[in-house]
Amino acid sequence: MITILAAIDKQGAIGKDNSIPWKLPSDLRAFSKRTQDGVVIMGRKTWESLPIEYRPLPRRTNIIITSQKDYYAPGAFITDSLEYVLNTVRVISENNVFVIGGAQIYEQAINHPNVTKMIISHVNTTIENPDAYFPNFKDDWVSNARTQLIHDTDDQYAYSELQYCRKTKKD
Repeated sequence: MITILAAIDKQGAIGKDNSIPWKLPSDLRAFSKRTQDGVVIMGRKTWESLPIEYRPLPRRTNIIITSQKDYYAPGAFITDSLEYVLNTVRVISENNVFVIGGAQIYEQAINHPNVTKMIISHVNTTIENPDAYFPNFKDDWVSNARTQLIHDTDDQYAYSELQYCRKTKKD
């Protein structure tokens, strides 16, 4: 199964100045547990936004999508085609596969037929002057599970986690 993982604010923002604009340690712990031993697919900018000590993300196969021909990222696989990865990764990996950003990668992945699930953390804030947004998905996806509002003491904001599946023609 290929799943999109993202955290968005009330307006759909996902980033500002090439970083995540909030601190949600409980969401990061859930991300780490969920993706462990799986495959994570990300764009070059998302890779570069990771702290160096977490590159590559440990205990995961890291795949980076970039158009830069000579890009080098120790410990990660590099390709220029998300389409190719999404069409082949299920064949080469029995592990769960996750698309983890950024905006351009989400834009491509959200409409790909092999991407069948999204888990979105809806952060209870509105970021001022964001520069990266999650694509509009309300017409093609439906929520099928929701968590209670989460707000651990070390989280900057409260958030809810919603799971979505692609609408069928009957929906």
